[in-house]
Amino acid sequence: MGKHDKLLRRFLSKMKTFSTKDILEYKGFKGTIEWSDEDHCFFGRVLNVKGSVSCEGSTLEELEKDFREAVDDYISCREELEIESKTI
Repeated sequence: MGKHDKLLRRFLSKMKTFSTKDILEYKGFKGTIEWSDEDHCFFGRVLNVKGSVSCEGSTLEELEKDFREAVDDYISCREELEIESKTI
């Protein structure tokens, strides 16, 4: 049983209640794992960032992939804004 399967089973057994250790992590950023009954998909948000950075996926693997892409985009945007503010 893989890491994602264990998370999914724990998720379903707790009726959509995750503990604080059930979070996404990438490049020092952390994100939530939640489930939408309405959309039938996982979603989350990147914690402790300016603005709103979210991710979603129909599986935990897709959620994790989208989370990583969201973090990379956030880092890239922050770097671009920092460069632009220095050249003005």
